[in-house]
Amino acid sequence: MNLSQRPLRGLAIILSLGLIIGSAASTIILARSFNNQIDDVIATYRVREQAYSSLALLNEAHSNQRGFLLTQDTGFLDLYKNATARLTESLNTLGEMTKGNARQQAMATRIHDLAKEKQAAVEAAIALSLSGKRADALASLGPTFGIGQLDEINKTVNSFLGEEDRRLVDRNIAMNSMRSWLTIASVSSLGGALILAYILASRTRRYVRRLAEGQSVLLSEKSVLEEMVRDRTSELEKAMLVATRERERVETLLQDSGSPHWKFTGHGFFSARHSDAGRVLGRNPGGARSCP
Repeated sequence: MNLSQRPLRGLAIILSLGLIIGSAASTIILARSFNNQIDDVIATYRVREQAYSSLALLNEAHSNQRGFLLTQDTGFLDLYKNATARLTESLNTLGEMTKGNARQQAMATRIHDLAKEKQAAVEAAIALSLSGKRADALASLGPTFGIGQLDEINKTVNSFLGEEDRRLVDRNIAMNSMRSWLTIASVSSLGGALILAYILASRTRRYVRRLAEGQSVLLSEKSVLEEMVRDRTSELEKAMLVATRERERVETLLQDSGSPHWKFTGHGFFSARHSDAGRVLGRNPGGARSCP
């Protein structure tokens, strides 16, 4: 691999890691947004249920107070007191559930104030009825027994719930849009990472192949060189064998001549002392020659 390719390879690795991290981050954000959306739906559902429960208790209290004022039956009075106690608890719970949302809390406070206002008027009418002033009690509530206040509370609660439904739908639409973009980003990041991984794998594969080819060429050249060394060694051994035989032949000739005029010096040299021996060795008398 070229030195100039190393920075590009490092940049590709960093980019690939960045895309993988981006994909993982998108997946985490998607999971968290999905959980937040579920929590939002659950919270809105609980607020709706609590508001409906408060409205039902308010209607129950209204029916029981009307029954008591018309019949003077204390059983209705007991039912009314029970309903108003549960209504107070339900309105307090609704206030607690909307504490984290200023808009919801303002609406819950409005519902609580309207219910308490109606309850105060009913309590005053019941007090008049218990003191024997039934006509005054009925007159204080009017011919509809305070149904106008109840209608106002119903409208307030329904408006509150309708607004919650609309906002929940808007949040869901925004969340779905965000999830779509995050999904596209996550898939794109994974696709980019896969492409970069493929490019890196291809380059690495080519590098390994070139390295293997180079190693194969080196091994081949090594084999050729070893063969040449073996051939040269064999040639030298043959040459040494021929030289040894020639020396032995010359020594034999000198011994057969009867009067050696050549003397072995210990360094492979002989001194010629006879003209015939000199001619045998291809030298003039008085010359010297080294034995191969």
